[in-house]
Amino acid sequence: MNTLRQSAKARWNKEPGFFEVWYLTFNDSNSGDGYWIRFTLVVPKNVMESPFLNIWFTAFTKDGIISVISENFKMSDCVFSDEKVQIKDTYLTSNHTKGYIFGKTHNVKWDLIMESGDEFLHLPVQLYRIPILHSYLASPNISFEIKGKVEIDDKTFEISGKGTHSHIWGREMPDRWVWAHTDTFENHRGYLELISVETHLGAIGKVSSSRIYLRFDDEDFSFITINNVLFKESIAFPEYTFSATGRKYRIEGKLYSEKKNFVQYNYPMPSNKEVFCTNTECGSVNIVVFKRESVLQPFVYYTVLKNNGLTHYEFGGSKKNDEILISN
Repeated sequence: MNTLRQSAKARWNKEPGFFEVWYLTFNDSNSGDGYWIRFTLVVPKNVMESPFLNIWFTAFTKDGIISVISENFKMSDCVFSDEKVQIKDTYLTSNHTKGYIFGKTHNVKWDLIMESGDEFLHLPVQLYRIPILHSYLASPNISFEIKGKVEIDDKTFEISGKGTHSHIWGREMPDRWVWAHTDTFENHRGYLELISVETHLGAIGKVSSSRIYLRFDDEDFSFITINNVLFKESIAFPEYTFSATGRKYRIEGKLYSEKKNFVQYNYPMPSNKEVFCTNTECGSVNIVVFKRESVLQPFVYYTVLKNNGLTHYEFGGSKKNDEILISN
């Protein structure tokens, strides 16, 4: 069994007021169906309340969305080691996840193998060593090939596609965030990872930040900013538009999907603060790329990156989305 990469290892130091999430999202290349598997730890801020863990599974299929959340498990039911994250009999390693949930309305099982991809840090490495942020995000395996099997009730789905694996930990989620990821572009190799957040940092007040990493063919666009300098965004659910300007590239993008493709969850938090997430694994993206040879020259049109129905993205924060039912 392979050792977990550093960014995938558990961060909880036994103190109260902490949460931790490991998640996989992926699409089957043949059907386009999207999947989301989530391993969750919540340690309440109130020391009189016990920590709990659970497992979430969501399938975005042509026949509709199937959502299953396990019962809550105790700390004695889990294993955090250098090799795996395990809750009861369900586990995640660096290249394999296998498990099941017997829910109230659906029973699901999975057995999936992930190839090794690049590790990706959304923040400068120094920030991961200083516990000043409310939450941290890293991707132990940012983009990979995935194969295996998913069983939903009496149906078996053979999976062959692409996906991503990420890890979130901290005291609480941001006040607002948008996340997007895709591993597939029409006529181009590559992937997109985007995260835009807004939160409060004590006396500093409200702070916004954005991180984009775009790989296409043999080129890269890496962008990070505080208070959204050289970054613009607009949210008009279910659409999200954004633009970012770097030294060599400028990009203008749009994420979109139909409202019926979204699911909304109320995320449990250590402080009992209400946090909501509206997610789809079957969205679409269109990114126009502009390029310049030097900072003294203007940007000119370079290429378009797009896909239809193979993009993962979500809107989250303290405000509930009244247009989408809550599934838990």
